[in-house]
Amino acid sequence: MGKGKDGECANSYMMASATPEQVISGVQSLGLPIAYQVGGCVRDQILQKQSKDIDVMTCGVTPQELLDLCNRAGKAEELTVGNQLVGVRLYSDWSGPEGIEIALARSEKSTGGGHGDFHISPMEVPQAIASRPIAERQWDWSEQIMLDAQRRDFSCNAIYQNIQTGEFMDPTGGIEDLSKKILRAISNSSFEDDPLRVLRGLARVSCDGMRFDPATESMAKEWGRKIWIPGTEPEDSSVGELSAERVAAELTKILSGDGSSRALQNMSEWGMLRCILPEWHRCISFDQQSKYHNLTVDQHILRALQYADERHYSLPVKWAVLMHDIGKPDTAKKGKDGRLHYYQLKPDHPMWKSDPLRAQGHEHLGSAQARDSMKRLKMPESSITQVENLVRHHMFSEERDFSSRSAQKQELLARKMLYKYGLEPSQMLLDVRRCDLFGKSLSRPEEGWQKDADQLQAVLEQQKHQPHRIKDLAINGGRLIEIGISPGPQIGSILEKLLKQVVGQPEINTPEKLESIARKQLHMVQANKE
Repeated sequence: MGKGKDGECANSYMMASATPEQVISGVQSLGLPIAYQVGGCVRDQILQKQSKDIDVMTCGVTPQELLDLCNRAGKAEELTVGNQLVGVRLYSDWSGPEGIEIALARSEKSTGGGHGDFHISPMEVPQAIASRPIAERQWDWSEQIMLDAQRRDFSCNAIYQNIQTGEFMDPTGGIEDLSKKILRAISNSSFEDDPLRVLRGLARVSCDGMRFDPATESMAKEWGRKIWIPGTEPEDSSVGELSAERVAAELTKILSGDGSSRALQNMSEWGMLRCILPEWHRCISFDQQSKYHNLTVDQHILRALQYADERHYSLPVKWAVLMHDIGKPDTAKKGKDGRLHYYQLKPDHPMWKSDPLRAQGHEHLGSAQARDSMKRLKMPESSITQVENLVRHHMFSEERDFSSRSAQKQELLARKMLYKYGLEPSQMLLDVRRCDLFGKSLSRPEEGWQKDADQLQAVLEQQKHQPHRIKDLAINGGRLIEIGISPGPQIGSILEKLLKQVVGQPEINTPEKLESIARKQLHMVQANKE
């Protein structure tokens, strides 16, 4: 991480999030000759969407002058490309905790496969104004803006808005492309310069409903299939590997959008997943040969993901839907009915010795494969564990025929599900189940297809305040010790047994009744010892 003035970490600025108006006012106060908003913030403004951050481009100052100006306003981290200073990330009272990036106009050309392998050509301050005070360096900056635009990825990200006047400069026709939802690469070498731009384009497909123009799509296909991350086996290793973190960030953006199924379908058709999600790639065209499905595994997953898009499901759910059936190709077993099956075999089945991988259930193997995929992408452990658990348990049984059961049985099943998984994971599992059911066919399901899931979710809401966690018990470990149970693992074991009984009979969750049950268990243990 870069350092600000006085050697302090720039992230020590812990101010509240700033509004766009505060940021723009702050940039105006820096005294720059000219400043433009550019990139995603301008694109999002035109699309009438909220942008997470503001990127600024300036002209008419040297890198050192920019650094000095920003250090007077707060703490400035140096931004470098190809070992050259190209701008700063400024942290100040008006920038918000994430800071604001202010870059100098520049041109650049890739010189290798790495993200940092670029030849940088900073725009020099015109000689005619170089001796003037910085704030008085007025000039026609259109030529510098045109050159700066050529280094950017898509025309929709090369729209410049003057921070002072609000006027737009659109050197590559981005505003018209946005109005038509067209994604057009600015340069024929755009993806060659940085193949990650293919994923960035697909994020716009997912999040903004855009589509590649034919020439851009052709280039995206060519370079998209060359993307690879450490731990995979590329066909063409002459193209440098991309960092797993950068790829994961773009995949997350893709899944965050409401068009993620369309973007993932592009990735599948273009051969991009082989070296990004190789476990998923094996699902392509895999015939399930099942009476429950008439789609290949990849078609089923993308169809299920389409429903997640329509319902605006959470990111963990969408990751789980993407991964939920990736274990099927390696666990397919032909049954007596001549069809393939994917359940886990009984422990005494001979296949556990001859082919232990295939003997597993697809949800068991798939959860491990999901962990491997996400770990390879260097995603946070908390996210990996969450998705792993959703995949592992996506075949949960509580929902099946739920609506046909008695009210008492429904309440018991809901409490058991809360006990096993917790409230939020249970709700997420139901979302995954709805996607799974929806994705069985390309046609819309018959009316009432999700009534069991909906009814279970309603009863979960009713039962969520019933005891289903250790902390919900009316007795604790301290009281168990007081009645004579020795401290140690036995305390936890008895509390767990008590909880199971309480889940089945919430009315026994009183100190007196639980203490009586615990005493009986203690007496049984003591009698067995004698």
